[in-house]
Amino acid sequence: MSTILIIEDEIANRQALAAMLRLEGYRVLEASGGRQALALLEKELPDLILLDLMMPEMNGYDVFQQLQSQERTRHIPVLVVSALASTWDIERAAQAGLHNFLTKPFEPEELFARIREALAAAP
Repeated sequence: MSTILIIEDEIANRQALAAMLRLEGYRVLEASGGRQALALLEKELPDLILLDLMMPEMNGYDVFQQLQSQERTRHIPVLVVSALASTWDIERAAQAGLHNFLTKPFEPEELFARIREALAAAP
């Protein structure tokens, strides 16, 4: 069973996503923001991270930069799940190294396909 960390500040979005993932058989960890996620990652490493970009305090770009700067977390695949949907936002994410991008709202089938793809490609 793969473990997925959801980093999402909106509680309703986070809970809905967690419920969907659990129904599909994934083990789910939840963080309401970047700082909480980084603290959680000190204790446990997930197989995949679902990352929101728009969060207070520490946005998704900052979280990803922290993940990439640490040897123990840089290998974890990250799937962005964000309401930011403009071409500019997607290009900015790609320039930051975030190439796996899913815009909200999304179809659950697409989310699960992206998750399976990211987990299969993980080292």
